[in-house]
Amino acid sequence: MAETKEYYRASLGHSVKYISETRLQQNFPLLGNSVTKNFVVHAHKSTITVDASNESFSLIGEESYTGFNPTFTYGPSSFVLTVVAKNLTEARKFNNTSGAFGGLFICTKDTNMLYRMVSNGTTVTAVRMMGFDEQRSNCLPWFNGTLLTGTELVWV
Repeated sequence: MAETKEYYRASLGHSVKYISETRLQQNFPLLGNSVTKNFVVHAHKSTITVDASNESFSLIGEESYTGFNPTFTYGPSSFVLTVVAKNLTEARKFNNTSGAFGGLFICTKDTNMLYRMVSNGTTVTAVRMMGFDEQRSNCLPWFNGTLLTGTELVWV
């Protein structure tokens, strides 16, 4: 958690910010052309494909995101801090035996639970941290304590 917050602070002022789901839909399908990077990857209406060998993952959009097909890379030079997955099945795709995605936060839209990818040296698994609620202690600085309700990110 401390490492991720440190990276977040270091990214401030470098065209990296939080972009809401509503803004994502407004920019769809041209978000990949944006010069501003997004701390939060909204994969709540997508199928995720994960490649642990190079810490990359891609999304194939569904419903109103059909045709949205970006690729992201995680690691020291990445802007990605959190992935919002539609359910725990999609979130578990990040589990691996390559030591990849350590420190990545994953939020499941269907349950509003927050997980962090934790490594034991070789295996990386999603460990549940908490559910989002109105307590300030349950807020990630770049996620701003948001709750996922319905189809929108709602500020608390």
